[in-house]
Amino acid sequence: MIGWSPSLRRGFFIGGIMGLIRHPLYELTHSPAPSLLRKEGTVLFHPLYAVERVDQRSVVGVSNSPTIQALLFSLNLPCIMTEENTPTPHLQIVPTADGSNTIYNAQVGENYHSHHGALQESRHVFLHSGLEYFLANTGTNNAEVSILEVGFGTGLNFLLTADFCTQQQITLQYTSIEAYPLANEMISQTGYDQYVPSPIWERFLGNYTAALTTLVKMNNYVSFNIAESALNNFTSAQKFDIIYFDAFAAIYQPEMWSDEAIAHTLQFLKPGGVFVTYAITGNLKRAIKALGLKVQKAPGAPGKREMLRAVSSL
Repeated sequence: MIGWSPSLRRGFFIGGIMGLIRHPLYELTHSPAPSLLRKEGTVLFHPLYAVERVDQRSVVGVSNSPTIQALLFSLNLPCIMTEENTPTPHLQIVPTADGSNTIYNAQVGENYHSHHGALQESRHVFLHSGLEYFLANTGTNNAEVSILEVGFGTGLNFLLTADFCTQQQITLQYTSIEAYPLANEMISQTGYDQYVPSPIWERFLGNYTAALTTLVKMNNYVSFNIAESALNNFTSAQKFDIIYFDAFAAIYQPEMWSDEAIAHTLQFLKPGGVFVTYAITGNLKRAIKALGLKVQKAPGAPGKREMLRAVSSL
């Protein structure tokens, strides 16, 4: 989901590569500890990039990212790019208790959704407790809504939201922040086509890659874009009606749940807007209350007693 800023990535990458060239042969691969750059025997682990081979003369890289390719070429090092939609080996599609699939990220050690049910969690936390609550309780014009999501992941939250807004003829402008976008092919294998009409699913897959660089109009009601960015680097002049906060759990991504990260996120919420997340902790409640929002303990999705919803003052 969300992680380091691009500038930090570039610094670590270049520094790591220049250091590696002094060694005969190493493999650079992903690490479950994003803050570490370390050597274990003959393997150097790096959290961000997969470089297949490094020796005293060259680096042969394997990556889907044009940014990484440009960095390698800037160092006069060859780079072999994988096919655009080649899934990364550390990601695995796994079933959850409600029969829907999620993706397990071995580097993080966590699923993208609750193992109690990916579909149930997305519907309950974000669609019902977020969007539907906003429409029913804010007294605003329900003809249009804007949503900012932190952590696009598999796109399930977006798909359910896009389907709902299309059916209700609500104009939706959906922006998501995702530092590590999944490959289109990986998303296509999730089986989420079972939960939305075919036109929604097909237009989503057909426009996913374009949405990483521009705002895409998916149908008469839905537009979406995905900012490939770390949360702390995301900027926007726009403010949003609803924020879906769907980062990995704090035990795996504590920096995403810091007071600074929450404050940065909530600056994009409109007066009267709604913030929702699956988690609820004392620290999170205190951080949000300190920013002047009214915190609500809402019933949680299956497997969780409570979740957090917060409403900004008008």
